[in-house]
Amino acid sequence: MSHDIDHLLEINNPLHLAKYCEEHQNELSNDLFNDSNSILWKSFIEIYFLDKAKYKKKNLSLKDYYIYLYYIHMFNQCNHFKTFMRGQDLLCILPRIYDGDIIAVIHAITNIAITSKQANIVMYRDQKEKNLPIYGNGYLVIQYRNTDSLKKINIDELDSDIFVSENNDIYIKKTYLELFKVAKYVHPYYGTCNRFLV
Repeated sequence: MSHDIDHLLEINNPLHLAKYCEEHQNELSNDLFNDSNSILWKSFIEIYFLDKAKYKKKNLSLKDYYIYLYYIHMFNQCNHFKTFMRGQDLLCILPRIYDGDIIAVIHAITNIAITSKQANIVMYRDQKEKNLPIYGNGYLVIQYRNTDSLKKINIDELDSDIFVSENNDIYIKKTYLELFKVAKYVHPYYGTCNRFLV
């Protein structure tokens, strides 16, 4: 078993690891890879990101946390602590994390509309949308909107389909989108800040 884990731990890129496990069908490797809280993912974190191990949010699996660490490090955003933690908060409010969601979240938290505090992140899933940037297998759509109206909304009356992070970023059903205004000077779909946008 130790030899199998040691070999897998040499493949630190999650996509290469998935491909390896697919091409080399082995019950142990597949079990370790597919179990989101296996010793494999814990070992990856301890070997490659030991300094970040203590910051893992409780509701995030070890696998999702490692993949998040891998890509946020790859995009050189690992040392921006508030951004790093905000990304985890977003992942924790998603009812389920699909392939592509982690990269979408990293893209969103590094958008200038977010880093300059001009908007909040509003996420929902939409399989029918054709014109917006949609991420991954889970059809995640991210918009940059003002969520100040959360103070006026009784979330309990809506139902359990609104999830709010510490930063007032939200995951909703698309039907609730109109409750949140477009942020001033911010393009709702692409973020950025432009004073000519109203």
